[in-house]
Amino acid sequence: MLDPDPNKARQDYISDVRRDTDTSNARNETGSLEELTLSVTDYIVSEMGVLQLVTNSQPSAEPYEQVIDEALLLKKLGLLP
Repeated sequence: MLDPDPNKARQDYISDVRRDTDTSNARNETGSLEELTLSVTDYIVSEMGVLQLVTNSQPSAEPYEQVIDEALLLKKLGLLP
C-alpha cells in the first residue's frame, strides 16, 4: 500500500534510488579490473526543479517539491557555475 504522506514517499524514493546506485556500484567494483570499473550516478531531477534553477525562481513551500539533484546535474553539464 502506498504511503499517503508525500514527504515520506519522497524520502522513501530517494533512499531507494541511492541504495540501488550503491548496490550497483559495489557490484561493479567486485572482480573488475580497475580501468574497466563502471561507476553509476543517478540524478533525481524534475522539470520543475530544473526550471526553478534556470529561471532563478522561488522554490515551492512544500518540502516534497524541493529540488534534489538538479543543481548537481546542471553543474556537471556546465549549465550552472
